Amino acid sequence: LKSSVETVDMYEWDKDVVSMFQTSYPQWAKGAWADPRLTIYPENIMEAITSPPDRPYDAIIVDLFDPSEENEPLWNHLLSHLHRWTHTGSSVVIYTGEEEGTMRLTKLLIGRPIGRGKRILSYDKEIPCFEGECTFLLIYGA
Repeated sequence: LKSSVETVDMYEWDKDVVSMFQTSYPQWAKGAWADPRLTIYPENIMEAITSPPDRPYDAIIVDLFDPSEENEPLWNHLLSHLHRWTHTGSSVVIYTGEEEGTMRLTKLLIGRPIGRGKRILSYDKEIPCFEGECTFLLIYGA
């Protein structure tokens, strides 16, 4: 973790996934698992999102599942509460999978508090463990 980062909160309901990455792939975290600024919440974010944190976050990274027609109600639920977890200057990055997921999620964001008045930028990043490029949305500005 960068020295300017005060805290990192991670929400992951599956403790086995966290354990697997801590033991089998520690090199990917570059020491973050042992950093005292990291707090792991073993909670389902779809339940936790309804109660905002004590302090809004400066940045949020959402790595869930590709937006699709089947899971659109879950994305709607998340996006209807996400703005309560941020402040005006916060940025949010969301993994969107493929181009279709990016377009679907962009449409869901337009007009919502987390998207209104903010810029929404799509970008691709090569992720070696995924053996290819992944698409993300960056929501930023005020």
